[in-house]
Amino acid sequence: MPDRIPDNLPPEIEALIPARFRPRKNKNSTSISESVKEPVKELDPEYVEKYSAFSSFIARYGRSYAGSEEHYHRFEVFSSNYESVKEHNERYEAGEAGVLY
Repeated sequence: MPDRIPDNLPPEIEALIPARFRPRKNKNSTSISESVKEPVKELDPEYVEKYSAFSSFIARYGRSYAGSEEHYHRFEVFSSNYESVKEHNERYEAGEAGVLY
């Protein structure tokens, strides 16, 4: 069994392949061989750090949210708090801030 779909399939055979298995095509392309090969965009490391911490928070405390809008809102709140704590910790390590109670 081949590891990937051949590039030179006739259009009538190509149409039988489920869309999720077909490479994305350029709007102007006519065959799989002309598919767009865009480089993978690197995610912002700060975003990855925050979302990873948020995911850990959700798992640790058993949180669940009603939908994607609430999930996004909760992530924004968490992100803001995460930044505040991170800034405070940096100032504390530099001797510019004290312990918060």
